[in-house]
Amino acid sequence: MSDEERGLEGHLFAALGDQAAIDQRSAVASLAAAERAVDEGRFNIAKVLRAAAHASRVRALELERLAASGKSSADRLRAEREHQHQAAAVLGELVHEAERVGDRMLAERLTRLLHATHETARVLDAGATSLMHNRDILESDVAQYLFVCTGCGRIAEASAGEGCPLCGALPPEFAGYFPFFITSDDNLGRRRPTEIVAMLEGDPDRLAGAVAGVDEETLLCEPGAGEWCIVEIAGHMVDVATIFNDRLRVHLNLGPSDPDLADKVPWLLTQERSWRDHSIDEIVSSFRHEVTGALDLIGNLDAGRAWGERVKIRNGTATIIELGTWFANHNAAHLQQILALRPEPTA
Repeated sequence: MSDEERGLEGHLFAALGDQAAIDQRSAVASLAAAERAVDEGRFNIAKVLRAAAHASRVRALELERLAASGKSSADRLRAEREHQHQAAAVLGELVHEAERVGDRMLAERLTRLLHATHETARVLDAGATSLMHNRDILESDVAQYLFVCTGCGRIAEASAGEGCPLCGALPPEFAGYFPFFITSDDNLGRRRPTEIVAMLEGDPDRLAGAVAGVDEETLLCEPGAGEWCIVEIAGHMVDVATIFNDRLRVHLNLGPSDPDLADKVPWLLTQERSWRDHSIDEIVSSFRHEVTGALDLIGNLDAGRAWGERVKIRNGTATIIELGTWFANHNAAHLQQILALRPEPTA
């Protein structure tokens, strides 16, 4: 690629990002206007604005995916950290300005946002610091579960407890964020049924290849205090496949749920099963067996419509396509994690 072509490509990606920012701003403005429309008794204006906001957010996300293709998520986290600190500085100035003009209510609301932004920045500071020494953020540095107050945006590293100390939002008004998602407002990571099947078909061979030739010391070496070794990560992949099969089998009326799996949190199941006591060959074989079983169950689905049916999961329900997306993406992510823990090839 010539310098001119690279320049044109850079300009294109920048334009994609600019339009994504415009669409995202438009979505937020439409959502705020939808609230006003309800207060005005204009319910159909509210309906159209909410739908338009959703459409703008979908477009913004897809444009940003294109604009940021090939960029590291770690770089984005560091950029978000800077954004939060800059936002805090601007909010601080706005608070002073509201106080100067004597608008007490505006100053109070801006102050809540300022304190919430400081909390968010603190979490991102911890994440960025962890990334200075690790490939991913360690859960000893940032909690496994994060909770966001939908009233003021404050991020908490513990459950909502009695509610938000800044804005008074109640525990049900907190949104939880976990290492893996099944559902999200933006359909993050969504896979089509054909993608899910194709990914699962190749996963057993990918796992076998990822651990091939790795010595036992490396397989059992923890990358950090309390972090899983390769054997435990591979065992965890078996556990998630087992849970997926159990949920889908019950939904299809092909058998009762295994009482040892009912309402089980996958990572807790992994801790209970002591995978370090199993050989890696045994684990790969178990994974192949469970994935084969999953593909057989998926084969029982009617084309198209059945993927939208809702399956009982631990905290409610999810569509089969959401459950399959979770399973396939979970495998892909942990395979990358295993590859990153392999020793660098010697020259």
